[in-house]
Amino acid sequence: MSNSQQNKQATQQDLARHLGISVMTVSRALRGTGRVSPDTIKKVKAAAEELGYRPNPLVQTLMAGVRTQRTQQDVNLAWVTTHENMEVAKSVVTIRDAIIERAKILGYGIDSFHLNESEMNAEQLRRIFLARGIHGVVIGPLKRPGKLGPFPTESLACSAVGNPPEGSGIHYTMQHHMFTMNQILEELNARGYKRIGLLQSRDKEIRAEYSFSMVFEHVMLSRQLYQENASPYYDSWTPADFKQWVDSYQPDVVVADYAKVIEPLRKAGIRIPEDLGFVATSLHEKYEECSGVVPPLKHLGHAAVDLVVAQLHRNERGISTFAKAVLIEGEWKEGRTLRPR
Repeated sequence: MSNSQQNKQATQQDLARHLGISVMTVSRALRGTGRVSPDTIKKVKAAAEELGYRPNPLVQTLMAGVRTQRTQQDVNLAWVTTHENMEVAKSVVTIRDAIIERAKILGYGIDSFHLNESEMNAEQLRRIFLARGIHGVVIGPLKRPGKLGPFPTESLACSAVGNPPEGSGIHYTMQHHMFTMNQILEELNARGYKRIGLLQSRDKEIRAEYSFSMVFEHVMLSRQLYQENASPYYDSWTPADFKQWVDSYQPDVVVADYAKVIEPLRKAGIRIPEDLGFVATSLHEKYEECSGVVPPLKHLGHAAVDLVVAQLHRNERGISTFAKAVLIEGEWKEGRTLRPR
């Protein structure tokens, strides 16, 4: 091979001539789209390595823009949840609005669907989506984490906010719960707290994929600090139960999964922060005084839409062999329920 040939950047046309196949087949094999046999994909990638082919990022950006314009003309997106009462699920409303906002920014129309998981029919949904030109769907958050009835994922580009449907193999976005708990424990350490209690509901434990418990126990043990977990979960506790737990274990601060836990503690006659420090892993506007972490709700919705649109650009449908998880960090809020640093 001459020096001029060695210095020349190999193109898809070169690969096609080398293998005796069409440029379109080479393009699809490199992008992993369309109907190309695994054997052909293997041969194309081997030839690309042999000839020194590298994709041109400028061309990729241009073609993504072209595909976006095509998609905007005939493709809509959908947002699906199993929450019935949206007035109660304020965080779900925030995520829904963020999904709609991001879809519009990217030029897509979007429909909202409130589904009952026990009454869903995958074929009916597929027909509805097809009639409305829906090729991409953002699922969740779901009322029961991970629980969704029959759904036509094989014909759609999908992502989820929060726990994805069990066994679905779809990409999802989630708050970075491990980072959140580490962040909180660092704050408590800086304020001199030693007797740290953890109060969790079963629902949140599942939604966080047990991240809070794992990080909490690891950090407490590694620092040889006092720790006390609420067991069983506090879901059915009354204010008297919270009072009994505090009196029995005497923590100087409590890490709770939701800010609303401050209400039964106060009803039990516990003064916060005078008697007990309080910090929540998930804060919302109603509890403005509380210290803790504000979940990145808007960013979760935006990222979920981006995952779907990226699949549409690559002409990908159905479940993925390797599902992606996009973890987004929450924001620390100082509040007034902890002693100063």
